[in-house]
Amino acid sequence: MSYRPFPGASVAGYFEGKKLQFEWNGDLYEWISMDNPFMPAGKWAAYIWQADTLPNTYVSVGGFEADPNSSDFANKLSQIQQARKKFQAGKY
Repeated sequence: MSYRPFPGASVAGYFEGKKLQFEWNGDLYEWISMDNPFMPAGKWAAYIWQADTLPNTYVSVGGFEADPNSSDFANKLSQIQQARKKFQAGKY
């Protein structure tokens, strides 16, 4: 997902202030930021690309906010990766 077009992506919604809204596979999604707006003032397109579908796949959406230069960022990514491995192994 991006506010800028990229290869294979199509416009599926928009960012506006503290709201991100988009439609995907017939379902409408809306995220509201409790803190800062997603983008600067105005309405911005939300471009989305879907990877090839595989049998027995699922959709999962998550997010977090962190300074990419901080240790918090690396720690959070590590926690997410460990949880995903446990889930895939059926141990979650």
